[in-house]
Amino acid sequence: LPLSQCAIRWVRGGKRIAVDQRKKTRMINRSVLVEGICGHIRALCLKESVQR
Repeated sequence: LPLSQCAIRWVRGGKRIAVDQRKKTRMINRSVLVEGICGHIRALCLKESVQR
């Protein structure tokens, strides 16, 4: 799947994760947060591709 589609799925399915990320945003620099989110998306994309 294209990364954009994975990102959309991640956003739809990971609203709880997003809430946790917002709570952490106050403590974490945004650049680090963005890298972490990108890592999450890539990991989930890899899991999806492996499952299929």
